[in-house]
Amino acid sequence: MRSLMSLVKSLPAVAVCLTVIFGNCLQATEFRRGDFNSDGRSDIGDGIAVFNYLFYGATAPLCRDAADYNDDGRNDIADGVYLLG
Repeated sequence: MRSLMSLVKSLPAVAVCLTVIFGNCLQATEFRRGDFNSDGRSDIGDGIAVFNYLFYGATAPLCRDAADYNDDGRNDIADGVYLLG
């Protein structure tokens, strides 16, 4: 897993991001940092999706690493602020 993470971080913004729970791959999506709602773009909709997830219990992002817009290792309010700022 560690080598996969170092590979993903060394590639440009587009790579494969796999969401894995209990060893089963649920979905493979294109990796794009800041694409919280997995629509292939990083736009205001992603910032809104961050706040809906954090404050209204909306669906979690498919790829938590892509949703970590400021790349601090967490999905939190700073990602939405960074995206909209």
